[in-house]
Amino acid sequence: MFLHHRSTSLFAWAPAKLNVFLEVCNKRPDGYHELDTLMVPVNLYDTLCFSESTPGETRLHCQSEWANNVVRDTEPTLSEGSDNLIIKVIDLLRVKTGTDRGVNIHLRKRIPISSGLGGGSSNAATTLVALNRLWDLNLSFEQLNAFASELGSDINFFLHESSAQCSGRGEIVTPFHFPMALYCVVICPNFGLSTREVFSHCSPPTIPNTSDHLIEVLKQRSLFAIGKNLFNRLWYAASYVCQDICKLQECFDRLDFIGHGLSGSGSAYYGISRSFREAQRHTARLTSEGYRAFCVRTIS
Repeated sequence: MFLHHRSTSLFAWAPAKLNVFLEVCNKRPDGYHELDTLMVPVNLYDTLCFSESTPGETRLHCQSEWANNVVRDTEPTLSEGSDNLIIKVIDLLRVKTGTDRGVNIHLRKRIPISSGLGGGSSNAATTLVALNRLWDLNLSFEQLNAFASELGSDINFFLHESSAQCSGRGEIVTPFHFPMALYCVVICPNFGLSTREVFSHCSPPTIPNTSDHLIEVLKQRSLFAIGKNLFNRLWYAASYVCQDICKLQECFDRLDFIGHGLSGSGSAYYGISRSFREAQRHTARLTSEGYRAFCVRTIS
């Protein structure tokens, strides 16, 4: 994330993420599954503006700005109420620190909802960091990380601002240096997928795959090897929930990407291109065919 002070306001850029590897392991007593996933941040951002308000007051305004003005037919509505992760962060900080300071937040939403790109978690992590600064809370990274674990599974990843191997339910984060930039094309189709529903149709394997192999492949800096080793266990469950996921796979097959796959529990689908220029060409072609397509690169 990036933070910038301007007058009395604090502006922040919250990135999306892609899963280049995701294995679902055994189910935990708390109802979640053990995960082994590699996530990389990409330069598709929501932007947030934070400013002080009267004590105890919380105001959140959300504005959607979808790429290419393509809006999904069944676009989920982003709540501005207590079920929004941003509001949950604010409530938790007040409980944990005893502060009653108020805040106005304006969110410009560019990362599609229910897409597997982590927009909600990224917004939550950004809010933790931004309010720690705006409200002069002086919380340590360890404290913020602990609060993130209470709120969700992917929020910890975005706090680290790095590519990372994540385990547990996603909250145990081991950053690693991603050795090269990847240029990707991401399609967010005209539907979102429920994470809970997708996981309910996923059967963990007896012997799970491990992300260690892909980490070794990344060190070789071979695009072909990276593309060949992309993996997401949730692809099968997501394609069962919505057969249009298979159509996206076919679409990416015909465009000759290095590799392609589902991000998170979907519905976003991405492909790795050989270069930025090739990614731009594929994005333009898919946009002309009516898809909501983004040209992105990994960031560090």
